[in-house]
Amino acid sequence: MNDGAACTGIDPQVLEKEGAPVADNAASAAQNVGAFTDHHASRMEDLKFLLPLAKAFHEESRFSHISFTEEKFYKAYQDALHQKNVVGIFVCLNGEPVGLIAGRVSEYNLGVGTKLATTFCYYIAPNVRHSVAGGRAATKLIRTFTDWAKQQGAQELHIHATVGIEPERVDRFF
Repeated sequence: MNDGAACTGIDPQVLEKEGAPVADNAASAAQNVGAFTDHHASRMEDLKFLLPLAKAFHEESRFSHISFTEEKFYKAYQDALHQKNVVGIFVCLNGEPVGLIAGRVSEYNLGVGTKLATTFCYYIAPNVRHSVAGGRAATKLIRTFTDWAKQQGAQELHIHATVGIEPERVDRFF
């Protein structure tokens, strides 16, 4: 996990030591699946990676008829940065953001003693979604979110995929 690190500027030698294949260009990345890195969005600078994914997510979703505003996105992101129980995680393939997951850990709203981890955004970019790379990105996001949720004391995990983007494929994935 690279907390607050940018997608670009990743040292390929470090990735090779960690066992991740490193591709020289986008074409070989598609063939070799490529080098994945995951990042906790923890700085305002991370918005440059999250904004395009958030826009694409919105445009593909069943909410696309609602106008997307960057101002509201920035405000929500800024508010989330100050909440320890909220996380945004994005995954990059060879320096390009290709997926994100966002969620929170909180106590069950009608009871006490049980913390639940719940997602409110889970998205894989269409350019990798139907590939091995897309599957790896999706799995990496779920695993990273799950690890974070456990560290926060969550006893249950709830992945919500209710925005209408390829629901049959999402059901098969889970």
